[in-house]
Amino acid sequence: MDGDLPLTKKSLRARLAGDLRLEELPEKTWSWLVEEDYVDDYLHHKLDREQYAILLKRAAKPIGERPGRKLGQKTGAKTEPALKELEWLRSVVYSRYLARLASHRPEVRELRSRLFRGTTLRGPEAIRFFSQIGPRYVTHAWFVESGISPVHHSSHYTNYKGDPTSFRQAAGIRLAWKGKTRDIKITDRLSVATVQRWTTLHLRRKNLPVKRESLFGEIQEVASFLARSYHWDGGDATAFLVEGRIPYVLPIRVSPGLETPPDHLRMVATLEFEPWVTDDTVLRAYREARRKMMSKQSRLIPESRLRLFDFVAEYCEKTYGKSWEDLVKEEVDFPWREVAQLWKRDHPKSKFRCTSEVKNAFKTTHAEMIRPVLGPLYPVRKRSKSDT
Repeated sequence: MDGDLPLTKKSLRARLAGDLRLEELPEKTWSWLVEEDYVDDYLHHKLDREQYAILLKRAAKPIGERPGRKLGQKTGAKTEPALKELEWLRSVVYSRYLARLASHRPEVRELRSRLFRGTTLRGPEAIRFFSQIGPRYVTHAWFVESGISPVHHSSHYTNYKGDPTSFRQAAGIRLAWKGKTRDIKITDRLSVATVQRWTTLHLRRKNLPVKRESLFGEIQEVASFLARSYHWDGGDATAFLVEGRIPYVLPIRVSPGLETPPDHLRMVATLEFEPWVTDDTVLRAYREARRKMMSKQSRLIPESRLRLFDFVAEYCEKTYGKSWEDLVKEEVDFPWREVAQLWKRDHPKSKFRCTSEVKNAFKTTHAEMIRPVLGPLYPVRKRSKSDT
C-alpha cells in the first residue's frame, strides 16, 4: 500500500485489484463493497490508510464469508447522480478542503476540546456514545460536576422500582461508570407543552429527540451551524463533529417530492447543481430522476386524451357546477353515455368512440395528472407549502 491513496472510484477499484494481484476486481466483489458502504466510507469520509486497509481486507474475503447483507439487497439509501471522473475528483478534493476549514472553526475546536479532549471518537465509540440515554437529558457541565465520563459511561431508562425499562414507562435514568451508579429523575418529557425545550439531533441513519439544554443538544447546535454553513446533511455534520468523518458535498442532486394540496397531488423535482458540472451530467441526472419518479408514466400524455380530459371537466362544470372530485365524493351517477355521444358529435375523427373508451381515457388521464404516484425507486416525500 505504498504511494498516494486513490481518490476516485475508478482508481480505487484498480488499486484494490493491483494490491490483490488481480487483473481486475470482480464485479460481484466491487458491487458488494459499494452496497455495504465501504466504498462510500472511504471516498466520502475518511480517505486514510487505515480505512483503505479495512476496504482491502473486505475485498480479499470470499463473498460467502462476508458479514452483512446479501448481494443485491437494498437499504433505501439515496442514489447519487453519476459523475465523470474529473467531476468526481473535484468534488472529493473540495469536500476534503471544506472539512479542513470546518475543523478550524472555533465552535468545533471548543466542543471537541471540551467533550473529547481535542480529538474525535472512532466508529464503535461513536455508536456506543449515541446509544446512551443520559446525554439526551443532562448537560456536559452536569457530567463534569458529577465526575462521570460523558463518553465512557453507560445509561438506560428505569421505572419507579429502578428496573430497566422502555422510554414510555421510564421514570428516571441510571448512569453507571467505574463500578458506580447514579439515578436521576426525568422531570421534563417531550410533549406539546414542552416542545420548545426539545430539538432533534440528526445522525446518519436516524434522528434523536434531545433536550436543547443537554450534551446532545450542544452537539446538535454546532452540527446545525455546520450543516447550514457548508451545505452538509445534518447527519453528516454530526458525524464530522463527533467522528471526524468528511462529508461529501454533492455538486449535483435531485430531490423528488410530492406536493399534497387538499384536492390534488403535484409531482415535483428540484434539480440543484454547481455551474461547473458539465451539461451532459446534468442531463443524465435529470433523465435518471425522471425515470425513477415517473415509472410507467414517463411518456407525455397524448393530445387526444388531454382534449378529452378538458372536455369532460368542462361538462362537469357546466352541467353540475362542480368538479369531478366533488361528483365522486357525492357518488353522482355520472352520465358517461351522454358525455360520449357529445364528444363523438364534436370530435367525429377522435379514436375514442364508445362510452367505455371515453370513460377509461378520462380516468387514466386524471390519475396521471391530478393523482400522480412517485415511482417505486423513490420513497414518497410529501412536501408542504412551506417547502416551496
